[in-house]
Amino acid sequence: MMLPLVWNIADDDLVARMILSEAGGRILTEDGQIDAIGMAWVALNRTLGLHPGFDYARSDLYAALITPGQFQGLTGVRPGEQGNAAIVADPEAHDSWFGTQPGAGRAAYWIARTIAQCVLSQRAPDVTQGALFFSDARYARDASGDLLRGPDGNLIVEPWPDGRTHFRLLSGSISYTIELPIEIKRNSYDQLTQERR
Repeated sequence: MMLPLVWNIADDDLVARMILSEAGGRILTEDGQIDAIGMAWVALNRTLGLHPGFDYARSDLYAALITPGQFQGLTGVRPGEQGNAAIVADPEAHDSWFGTQPGAGRAAYWIARTIAQCVLSQRAPDVTQGALFFSDARYARDASGDLLRGPDGNLIVEPWPDGRTHFRLLSGSISYTIELPIEIKRNSYDQLTQERR
């Protein structure tokens, strides 16, 4: 029996690992970084106590991120699964999961960590406008709009055609992608980088 990973780390590190578990190598692209800002805001938005479905996460980022069934890249889809937690616990040991270049895991981690710090310090604005959900895939449909099922009877899931992460304010509401003016993103990264020197 596999024991669940226990996370005992700073909030920005845990948010960074959630981003990595959801985005994988896409974090190394500009669109992936924009989407990652939105992912971090979804986690933070769930802690604000503005929606009764997230009472378990009120003022508790740790609970928001590791509650089973939430942020499935980190926690898994079914009870007992760990999602991509083992990979993001040590991204430097899994370069090939993040890209083809040596050091891709390390680069991905530090980009995700910087994004997490910018969001948690609110240097990066909430570009999701309060979204509580995101997804990288949708249910496949046939030409008439009916849901498609595989040979096992399960619904077929496919990536969004645009390859982006889609956000929702509420479950079942219309999904949307976010765009971020590069100067906002760059200013936040530059400011944080200068503070580290």
